[in-house]
Amino acid sequence: MQVRTIKTPSRLHLGLIEIKEDEPHRFGGLGLMIDDPGFCLSATPSPKFDVSACGPWSNRAHAAAERWRECYSTRDLPSISIRVHSAPAAHVGFGTGTQFACAVTALIQSFHSDLAPLSMKSLRETTGRGERSHIGLAGFLEGGVLYDRGKSATDDPSEVRVHRIEPPSDWRVLVISPSDSETISGQKEKEYFSQCDTASNRNRDRMRQLIENEILPGVSSSDYERVAESIYAYGCYAGDVFASVQFGSFRTKEIADRVAALRQLGIPAAGQSSWGPIVFGIVEDPDRANHVRKHWSDLHPNQPISCTSMNRGGAHLELEHEMKNNEGT
Repeated sequence: MQVRTIKTPSRLHLGLIEIKEDEPHRFGGLGLMIDDPGFCLSATPSPKFDVSACGPWSNRAHAAAERWRECYSTRDLPSISIRVHSAPAAHVGFGTGTQFACAVTALIQSFHSDLAPLSMKSLRETTGRGERSHIGLAGFLEGGVLYDRGKSATDDPSEVRVHRIEPPSDWRVLVISPSDSETISGQKEKEYFSQCDTASNRNRDRMRQLIENEILPGVSSSDYERVAESIYAYGCYAGDVFASVQFGSFRTKEIADRVAALRQLGIPAAGQSSWGPIVFGIVEDPDRANHVRKHWSDLHPNQPISCTSMNRGGAHLELEHEMKNNEGT
């Protein structure tokens, strides 16, 4: 049996176009995948299915495995031990829930080579993810800059919602990861949605215009100037939907201040990912990114900043080496 390792990207979500029920493009939005941080999981031969992980990841891996087994009721879980080698922080804007569930599912399914390759439809069924946005699922499969058009009137599960654009290879993403902010997930997130989904988004059409007329064409042609201010404007419009439960266009004043500080350093394409507290800035080349990163670290030594590339291929599954027992390969 082969030892298998999977490495995932992380997802930055730039905001939803619409959240009101029965409105066009509900849960559509814009996002992108980054190389780091990401999950690294391995699967090694074991007498039975097992998970070696700390904290919540052990329970989540078992839950993902059980859901896969329920979807394929005639199949057994492979005799492997899944180990979590590295994991991004949860509930900070990286989309870890979807990436982790997909990674566990992909590892398990790789030991059943006669099954069809993973797809958006199969991942939705086997992971239970994608209830709102499909960006994390599409990003796991393909990476890139992703435009989710949202639910249609029929909400056909076979409908392709996500349009992918290949990101420029030179562009970099600065990620500010504060550790002093409240995280939003679960019941609190549901409460925020229920308080803010009573009216349609008055900026919905403008957000779609920014995506379709400025951001996607700009990414496709590597035109940073065309993209930069549109990214910021899009994020502000997305945040305005939740203004009644947060600090204006951003969840907290601290996040708003960090976005403003990045823009003052000459990075106009800055924003908040999902509920934050992650703040990002898209930069047109590595030299500029390293310069801003150093300047930020000098000015804000207690606010860690990292630099990463946009992910261009989704998660990567590696077959590390052959074991003597070839069963299941």
